Amino acid sequence: MFDVICYRLKGHLQYLSEIVPAGTPVNEAIENIQNVEETLRFTGFPTIEKAQAFIDNFQADANKSTSD
Repeated sequence: MFDVICYRLKGHLQYLSEIVPAGTPVNEAIENIQNVEETLRFTGFPTIEKAQAFIDNFQADANKSTSD
């Protein structure tokens, strides 16, 4: 199982995303944790491909909402 951790760096509008093994602590998944403004965790993806498809949809939705 895999988790998706989405995070936003201070001063940025776009989210970055990491696919990690389920239960991985956020501070292990994100290198520069001190510059992170916000994190979101989405759990329960059975494959990396399904996690990547979620990220693609998440980023498309985020981009659509910032352009409205």
